[in-house]
Amino acid sequence: MDRPDRTSATAPSSGLPRRVILAGAAAFAGISVASVAALRKPLHEDAVPTGKDELVLNVQNYGATGGGAVDDSASIQAALNAAGPGTTVFFPAGTYLCRKVVGTGKSNVTFRGVPGASTLHYNRAGAGEVDPIIGWNLTANPSENDSGITFTDLIFVGAGKLSQNQALLHMSAVNGLVVSNCQFLNMQGDAITIARTGVGGTDTGVRNRDVRIFNNLFDGVNYAGRNGVTVIAGENVLIEGNTFTRLAAPTMPGAIDVEPNVFDTTAICNDIRIINNTFKDCGGFAADVGVSLVPPTFTSKRWEVAGNTFSGSKAAAFKFEWHDHRAADTDPYIDIHVHDNIINAPGAGNTGPGFILNGLLGVRIERNTFSSWPGEIVRLGYENTGTMKDVSILGNNFADCGTSSGYVININVGDRITVDDNSIVKNGTVQDAFILVAGTGATSELNVRNNVGKNVGTLLRLGTGTIKTSTNSLSGNVGFASLLRSPAGT
Repeated sequence: MDRPDRTSATAPSSGLPRRVILAGAAAFAGISVASVAALRKPLHEDAVPTGKDELVLNVQNYGATGGGAVDDSASIQAALNAAGPGTTVFFPAGTYLCRKVVGTGKSNVTFRGVPGASTLHYNRAGAGEVDPIIGWNLTANPSENDSGITFTDLIFVGAGKLSQNQALLHMSAVNGLVVSNCQFLNMQGDAITIARTGVGGTDTGVRNRDVRIFNNLFDGVNYAGRNGVTVIAGENVLIEGNTFTRLAAPTMPGAIDVEPNVFDTTAICNDIRIINNTFKDCGGFAADVGVSLVPPTFTSKRWEVAGNTFSGSKAAAFKFEWHDHRAADTDPYIDIHVHDNIINAPGAGNTGPGFILNGLLGVRIERNTFSSWPGEIVRLGYENTGTMKDVSILGNNFADCGTSSGYVININVGDRITVDDNSIVKNGTVQDAFILVAGTGATSELNVRNNVGKNVGTLLRLGTGTIKTSTNSLSGNVGFASLLRSPAGT
């Protein structure tokens, strides 16, 4: 997204002084006379103008010190209260100690700082359980969403010690949210929570729509906080070009968590895209990218994870699940498309799976590169009560994977599974098997075709699981010592 022109802060060529134009705009927006007086003060010397006609409210003109020693929350709230549509709330260089600045009812407002120099630091003294630094609709359940909220060129710093509901940004019932070119550091809760205020009942517009989170840094610093981004209720959410590192606490999910509350079936998540991000040394118990859904919190719309790079993961890179569920043809067809990602070696000691799928209908895993992951790469159905349907594993490259597990793909139980045109290379000692069918149930319509192995023993090994041989096929596979092996080794 192109940034607005920052080269000039002059008024339009009307012949009127800038302060008159600002005062007139303020009056049009319903801003008080006292606020207009504040506008007449000059912007701080570090101000970064954002456009020729833009109304800019400098938080220091409302009493904020930016010194990091006293709480600036009331001053920042006063500036936000004075902001009408089209206004920028500007933070000159400095550190602003603050908490629970609330924008409920405000639309078309931008929060902007000096790149790399404007810090909003969480003030934990007296903080409530769900108090963020800045939040929208924390308690209100509006009949209509607020819209057009932007955060850019700001540094958000948390308090470090885990308090999972104290997000740095907590946004509910917002359309058109943009968060770009910001840093989120040492968070105790989520860096960003895309949440829902109301629980249960019919949707009255309180889910979030059209969210863009791009070009930000999420650094948990010491693995003490919660997630980088949590989506509880969101549609058309794009998370692109960010860096996630040192997230999250061992009891928290991971860097990105898409997880509607199980008790709230109207908290809808749809059309989620996670694209071109970097995940480095991330923690948590679930995955760097986790999606945990329950019906009917999703429908058949776009879900895409593409072009991301993973390294040093302490848990799985991906986990997509409908917990404790057997996928059925009557389920919503979720159509998760995971493609063109690079998954490098995990963190030291991590021998778990790289990609976990459970209880869902419709997943495509295509053209990804998996390197030096010692555990199994893909696990389909990690619970005997949870099965997968309609899974395609196509055109992926597996290099030196499964060295500790002895296999690359583990099918617990599933139906209509296609494994086609993949490359499996094992340097050094021979890999035991490419695919293991290990579950206690029966897998049907397993089609394994046109895969190429190097230094791999068996293409398909049967563990405790069984396959319905009349509905499966093996064809066109080359480079394997044997195509099929039973538990007895035959």
